[in-house]
Amino acid sequence: MTSSSLLKQKQQMERGFFNGQEQPLYYPDDHPVHPGWFKGMAQILTERGYDAVESQLEMFARGQGGFEIIFLLKFHCKLNYIEQCWGYAKQNYHLLPPSSSANVLKKNVMKVLAGIPLESMCQFSICALHFTYAYSKGLNSQQAAWAVRKYRGHYTIPNAILHELCN
Repeated sequence: MTSSSLLKQKQQMERGFFNGQEQPLYYPDDHPVHPGWFKGMAQILTERGYDAVESQLEMFARGQGGFEIIFLLKFHCKLNYIEQCWGYAKQNYHLLPPSSSANVLKKNVMKVLAGIPLESMCQFSICALHFTYAYSKGLNSQQAAWAVRKYRGHYTIPNAILHELCN
């Protein structure tokens, strides 16, 4: 047998166990869309009922004053204005004097988070929308960054520029 005739054979992982019962990690071979494919952690957790479970963070926030938490998908920080707000707060936090007191640290965090101007939040939101729009029109990351920077004060990125960049 020559080296050119060797074929790799795909080996599936063993079945998992949940509550003492064997659980398949792969779609069945007769699945209409994904025959024999690995299900992925999101699908496996959903099948086990973990998609409707309240996290410890949610329970803690609700217990600390009734805060409601909205989880956004993890995307690049330019697509999530909350990440930009967090970066703004971290920048201001580093300007404060260092401390080893937990109470002072907590007070400093609350101070910088409360100090984010609403105007900045709106600007971050608009910037995130512009990036999302540019990506939805087929621009890559460099083209999107250029277009958002060039048309920063505009309501939207002109279609003519989008067409020119995509071609």
